[in-house]
Amino acid sequence: MSNEGYQHNFALINQQRLHYLSAGDPEAETIVLLAGFPQSSFAWRFVISQLATKFHVIAPDLPGQGIPICPRAATIPTLLHSK
Repeated sequence: MSNEGYQHNFALINQQRLHYLSAGDPEAETIVLLAGFPQSSFAWRFVISQLATKFHVIAPDLPGQGIPICPRAATIPTLLHSK
């Protein structure tokens, strides 16, 4: 874990590389923190380490927020409905 209290990770989902923060024991109950527009996972930076004492915490950057790496043509409907 970083000195920030969380780790920066990337996942490949439907051929899109997305950034997310994680902390806590992966075997514990998982909480997913979603930030609203125009926020990103960074909005949860002070909460993640506190929740991670009891939960596995995941805070993704949704497409178009934070540091997602998407092709210019990618849109939310495209990402949601791609096969």
